[in-house]
Amino acid sequence: MTSTSRWEPLGRPFALEASTHGVFALGDVRSGSAKRVAAGVGKGGIAIAFMHQCLALRH
Repeated sequence: MTSTSRWEPLGRPFALEASTHGVFALGDVRSGSAKRVAAGVGKGGIAIAFMHQCLALRH
């Protein structure tokens, strides 16, 4: 089990967010992900939506 204490000031991380706040990981770099181009492309669209939400919270 990993500690989530580093996220407490910022809240729960967004889906696909890496251990660094505001950095998103998808496709082959994610552990346990399907190694398929279509899966990576689909997750890319989702990650963009989360990036917009993350940036909106900073302003």
